[in-house]
Amino acid sequence: MTSLKIESTETGTILLLKRENSIQEVKQQISHLLSIPTTDQILLFGPPFKILDNQYSPHMEFIDKRIFIYDRRVLVDEGNEPPRVRLLPFDYSPPDSLTLTGSSLTEKIIHQLPQPLPPYLKKLLDYEVYFHQNLKR
Repeated sequence: MTSLKIESTETGTILLLKRENSIQEVKQQISHLLSIPTTDQILLFGPPFKILDNQYSPHMEFIDKRIFIYDRRVLVDEGNEPPRVRLLPFDYSPPDSLTLTGSSLTEKIIHQLPQPLPPYLKKLLDYEVYFHQNLKR
């Protein structure tokens, strides 16, 4: 007997569950493994995506499509305040001369940022040089 592959959207966890006699029994397995109450589980299968509820049997062939588990508690806004975020100050002084253009401006800004730079910022300079070379054509 093949197993059901269920992917958790919140954690990325992939569960391989044995096929039970009903979807409710599958939900109980998920509840045991992921601590999501059965009443708060939203199971979707597809594409095209449909809600997997008790009208389906885990033994149906089309259930072999991708199955995702959502936690209703995460999706519902209960009026709770969002978590507090503390923003840290960042010292940045603009270039002395705004007549700088293109890569020289980017290069000057990049050198003022804390080091080491993430790779995407390093590539920014390369991209701008490439852009300005093609702009002149």
